[in-house]
Amino acid sequence: MQENSVKKINEKHRILIVEDDEDCAFTMMHVLNKDYDTEHYFTAEDALMNIDSSMFSLILMDIGLRGMNGIEALNEIRKIDKYKNVPAIAVSAYAMIGDREKFIEAGFNNYVSKPFNFSELKELVDGMLL
Repeated sequence: MQENSVKKINEKHRILIVEDDEDCAFTMMHVLNKDYDTEHYFTAEDALMNIDSSMFSLILMDIGLRGMNGIEALNEIRKIDKYKNVPAIAVSAYAMIGDREKFIEAGFNNYVSKPFNFSELKELVDGMLL
């Protein structure tokens, strides 16, 4: 097996988590850190200031952030060439009929509503990355 193949198999996917609820963010990181590297920001503004220094394989974005909301943040992230096609999951307490479609139309690849079962979140993330 070539060295590049070995490195690619052993590399962990990196996940950007933008979530303003500390408990929710901590739990997401706890569940996902077994198989993925995660980086967390409480605000979209902080995430945007730091996103160029890394390359993420997936974005988990809270919609109801203070300041810039998750939809606005994803629109800004999508302007960065290397993030045009990176999958993004909307994480939201909004669970009204039509919200999923609204988030997909806004550029998210999938949606999960709070509260959610963390094993279901892990399964969704695995399905998008593996």
